[in-house]
Amino acid sequence: MQNRHEEILDPDFYRAFYPDLANMSVEEAKNHYRDHGFREGRYPNETAYLGKSDDAASADLVSPISDASEHPSDASHEPSHEPSHEPSDRPVRHHLLLGGTGRAGTTFMVQYLTACGLDTHSSRHPNAQPEEHANAGLEDLPIGDDANLPYLIKTPWLFEFVDRLTDQEDVVIDAVIIPMRDIVEAATSRVMLEMRARLSNDTLAEEHTRWETWGTTPGGLVYSLNPVDQARILALGFHQVVHTLVKHGIPIVFLDFPRFIEDGDYLYEQLKAVLGDGVSRETSLAAHRALARVDLVRVGAELDGAAEGQNQVAVPIGFPSHATIDRTTLFRELKRAKSAVESLRSHSRALAEALRRDRDANIALKNEILNLHAMLDAERKAVETVQHDRAKDAEIQRRIVNDLSDRLDASNEQLVMVERSFAWRAAAAVRRLLCWK
Repeated sequence: MQNRHEEILDPDFYRAFYPDLANMSVEEAKNHYRDHGFREGRYPNETAYLGKSDDAASADLVSPISDASEHPSDASHEPSHEPSHEPSDRPVRHHLLLGGTGRAGTTFMVQYLTACGLDTHSSRHPNAQPEEHANAGLEDLPIGDDANLPYLIKTPWLFEFVDRLTDQEDVVIDAVIIPMRDIVEAATSRVMLEMRARLSNDTLAEEHTRWETWGTTPGGLVYSLNPVDQARILALGFHQVVHTLVKHGIPIVFLDFPRFIEDGDYLYEQLKAVLGDGVSRETSLAAHRALARVDLVRVGAELDGAAEGQNQVAVPIGFPSHATIDRTTLFRELKRAKSAVESLRSHSRALAEALRRDRDANIALKNEILNLHAMLDAERKAVETVQHDRAKDAEIQRRIVNDLSDRLDASNEQLVMVERSFAWRAAAAVRRLLCWK
């Protein structure tokens, strides 16, 4: 059976339209579109580029979820093949969404899928980091006219606009990944983070930080920190999302949290239909090993510990009391503060050790400088001694030369006197005779 991507792809157009693919063979172009191009929103053929709404264009950009024949067990996830009625003025963009109640490992999923090679918020913004205390963030908003969005989009507010998004003609939702967590833990995690923010607010009186309700707008709404109320909002939003996706035939991949944090094989098997052949098992497991942190899954264990020995009034589905959440939040913050203090102590010890090493090095350097000064003084004295000795030798030599010069002058004077004497002149005839002979 021919792959759906091959049915819609015009390799000649694909290679000619994108310069970075110009040197690919036909087979390489097919593989590129199947593994990457359709996720990146690339045009597979001229009809898709022109934005025409005929039958060929309607079938152009399809879901990356594999055919039912390739994954029989996922047949229920087969996307709808109804015409998408794309607008003529904007190209269709495909997205893989990551939603649900939140507080269920969605930030990890963004990091994991980034490591698997998908186009995500993290791959677009490498310096973006999750919020320190909540491990939240890395989100995008896939509504409006902004077409410059990554393929994978994480949003905890999907229930607020899922109907609008599914009706947006230039957007195709290939699938939605929904991590599922115990509703008590998901709601309680959100309440605890809100309470922590309230506790750290210096402008609030201590009494106010213990209240179960609060409001920020004068005369406006009162919001509740009761996890039951928070769970009702989350559950209603979850139902809205799932109902809309089912109604439009959009594939849903449910993940059990925290199982997919603990079990890399489980996560890979659940996402095979989404990841396709573009991500190998080895790549997936390597990304999981590098990123998964079971120690960040805390609420369940924290609530169990806080509830031990406490006589609490029973609440629906076993939701913790406000007092328990307050105590757990304070305990978590205390643990964080202790960890921060210990980190500062370790840093202080490291600085003290570095200071000691610098001080020792400074003393050694000073001693070395003193030794160098002593050596320099010794060299100077040696040079002065040599120069003094050489000066003495030069004086002696000068005296010898002067003495010889004086003796030479005296000899010359004696010679002149002899030549001028009478006897010398009288013997001149004899000297001439001898010379003549």
